[in-house]
Amino acid sequence: MSTPGLKLLFGRAGVAGSEEFRDRFAGRRSTVASAKDPVCGMEVDTSTDLKFEYEGVTYYFCGRGCKLDFEDDPEKYLDPNYEPKM
Repeated sequence: MSTPGLKLLFGRAGVAGSEEFRDRFAGRRSTVASAKDPVCGMEVDTSTDLKFEYEGVTYYFCGRGCKLDFEDDPEKYLDPNYEPKM
């Protein structure tokens, strides 16, 4: 028994080699707006609820931990010499 979705994922050529996959998704570009998490440096989708406004600027975060760290000491993470760490 064959399931069409599984054939695409587990076919001989695999997903990356699947002509159907390439034809279907070639040339598509993401329309999601993103921002850099100031604490860890990850790219974050700006539609997240994990955001915080500081001095009129909205900052976005990958997770609750980064958001809480930033809220505790925003100046630390906005310092030009600070290097984000994951």
